[in-house]
Amino acid sequence: MDRGKKYTCLIVDDDPMARKQLGHLIDKVDYLYLLEAIDKPLKALEVVKSQQLDLIFLDIEMPELSGFELAKHKQAGTGLIFTTSKKKYALEAFDMEAEDYLIKPILFPRFLQSVQKALKAHQFASPGIHHSYRDHLFLKENKRLIRTATSDIFYIESTGDYAKFFTENGMVVVHSTLKNILKLLDPSKFVKVHRSFVVNVQKIIDIEDNSLLIKDKIIPISRAQKSELMRLIQVI
Repeated sequence: MDRGKKYTCLIVDDDPMARKQLGHLIDKVDYLYLLEAIDKPLKALEVVKSQQLDLIFLDIEMPELSGFELAKHKQAGTGLIFTTSKKKYALEAFDMEAEDYLIKPILFPRFLQSVQKALKAHQFASPGIHHSYRDHLFLKENKRLIRTATSDIFYIESTGDYAKFFTENGMVVVHSTLKNILKLLDPSKFVKVHRSFVVNVQKIIDIEDNSLLIKDKIIPISRAQKSELMRLIQVI
């Protein structure tokens, strides 16, 4: 676990007091970042599917969608901690490969132990420790392999089964998805800001409302992705 990194957390609980308490516990840990505390599981489902999260704190008994049903949609690499007032679901929770099962009310020492266990289980660390992100990619366009420095990439636009790389040397079209491309790029430099766009944070000129500017291209920012973008940039 890298204490220099902020780990993105999501709270899903229909109890306002439980959300508030968990929020306070997260605030006490300087390497945790609370993306959102959501009361409606169907709304949370959109975030779970669209955002790359590090930890989800998830209640079980909720209207419309149970915590167990919601957990089935979490992305690979996301730690899962169930938070509930009922002990009876513990076996089922661990069958779903949850890292821990916290009984409300949750005390800080137990909370911290659970967080550290979850982060260790997923071996979360800074890219330099557990991930080796290359400083270049070979982009395959037709029969050509075009060496491209990642620092030269302005943004990537998805068009169906293809992706357009806009770089210092022009545009290259490859047959790939944004999801697969993101696995090869340093997440501290590249972020998905919209279902169709990944941007190089270092190339952003301007951000205003729900759009940003790179070179002369205005790129939309989806509401679900804006928090992740703002977490990566330095605002004074």
